[in-house]
Amino acid sequence: AAIVAAAGALASAAASGIDAGGPSDGVLRPLARHRPTASLLKRRDRWNVTTATEESRTEWGIVLRRYQMVDIGLSRLLIDASSLEPGAVAEVSAEELVPKVAKLAANLKAATQDIDVSDDTLGSMEADTELAAVDKARLYETHKAQKDCAKALGDLGAAAQRTADTLLSHLRSRRQQQQQPQGPKQLRAQPQPSKPPGSPTPSGPPVMAASVAAQPAPADPVLADLASLRAAAAAFHARRAAFEEAISKPQAARSGAWGAALA
Repeated sequence: AAIVAAAGALASAAASGIDAGGPSDGVLRPLARHRPTASLLKRRDRWNVTTATEESRTEWGIVLRRYQMVDIGLSRLLIDASSLEPGAVAEVSAEELVPKVAKLAANLKAATQDIDVSDDTLGSMEADTELAAVDKARLYETHKAQKDCAKALGDLGAAAQRTADTLLSHLRSRRQQQQQPQGPKQLRAQPQPSKPPGSPTPSGPPVMAASVAAQPAPADPVLADLASLRAAAAAFHARRAAFEEAISKPQAARSGAWGAALA
C-alpha cells in the first residue's frame, strides 16, 4: 500500500510538472530528471484532438501558475518595502529584501522554460499524422495567442524585477551614506563692517560663521524606485488577471479574450 501511495504521489507531481520533493522556498521547479515535462500525456506516441487540447490546457495552466507566484511575490515585496516610506517605525534592509527579489527572478525564469516546453509539445503535435490539418491549425492559433500573452506578461515581470534590483542598489547606497561620519559644516568668512579711513587694522584670523545658504533637498531615489515598483506590480497584476481569464474561457470565446489580455 505504501508503494502504491508513493507511486500515486510521484504520478501527481509528474502530472503537474512540479518537483514535489524540492525545498519549500516559494519557487516552483520543473522535474529535473530530464527536459521539463508538463504532464504524463506527453508520453503518448500519438495525439488526437482531445488529448492535444487537454495537454495544451495543462501546460499553459502551469505557465499561469508560475506568473501567479510572481504576482504573489511582488505583493509580498511591496508589503515589506512599504517600511521605506517616511515615518515608518522600522526600515527594512536590502538584505531582507534580497530573497524575495531572487524568488521573482526564479519564477520568471521557470515560466520561460515552461513556455519552451509548450513549444516542443506543439511541435510533436504538428508532426503527428493522425491529427487533422484543421485541428493542427486551431491548436497552433491557440498556442500562438497564449504564447504572445505569456511573453508580454513575462516582459512586465522582468521590468518589475529590474526595478526591484534598482531599489536594492539605491537602498544599499543610502545605508552606506548614513553610516559614514558627517564632515564639518562649510564655513565662510563673515563680512566685516566698513572702517573709516585711517583706523587700525585688527590682527588675527577673520571671523568665520556657518554657511546658512538654503539648499534644496535632493530627491530620494529609494522612494522613486518604490513608486516605480508599485506601478510595475500593478501593471503585472492586471495583465496576469487578463491572462488567467482568457485561459479559463471556453475555446469558442477565447479569441476575443486573448485580444483583451494583450490590450
